[in-house]
Order: sequence, then structure tokens, then C-alpha cells
Amino acid sequence: MEALLDAELDGISSHGLSRLPFYADRAMYGKVRANAVPVTTNPALGVVLGDACNGFAFPAINAGLDAAFARVAEQRASVRWVSGARTTAAFWGILWKK
Repeated sequence: MEALLDAELDGISSHGLSRLPFYADRAMYGKVRANAVPVTTNPALGVVLGDACNGFAFPAINAGLDAAFARVAEQRASVRWVSGARTTAAFWGILWKK
């Protein structure tokens, strides 16, 4: 959940630590699998798919980023898609850090 801290440090608190109570609530009441392990596949050239397995979006996004950036380096293009997340997430700071 590094993106929450990054958003907070960038002065965008609406996408920062203010979301922690929401995420904790979702986990506490079983609306999200807090221990889900995302699955990443590469079904075609330049395509990196992720399944959050009913978990949080952030781990699923992060799980396939290295593969997606590798596809960009190799093929000059990549598509990154995540499904199965029970929360939403902004790609806060992820893209320009690579």
C-alpha cells in the first residue's frame, strides 16, 4: 500500500492514508480477502493479466508491474489489466517511479 503513502506525501490525502479505515473495514467484515495472493499471467505478447483473487487491488497491480515494464522494454508496448479486486486503487506514483 505504498501508493497510499505516496499520495499522502504528494498532498493528495483523499487518495492517501484517509483510505486505511475503509480498507480495514472491508477486511474485518470479509468483503475482501486480506491474505489473497494475486496471480499474474502473460497470455499474449505485450499482455500482462492479473487476478487479485478477491483481495486488495494494490498487491495485484504490483505483482505484474515488472512483467509489464519488461514487455514495454522488449516490444515497446504493454497492456496491464487487473480483475478480481474487491477494492479500487489509483496507480499513484507507480508509473513514473519505474
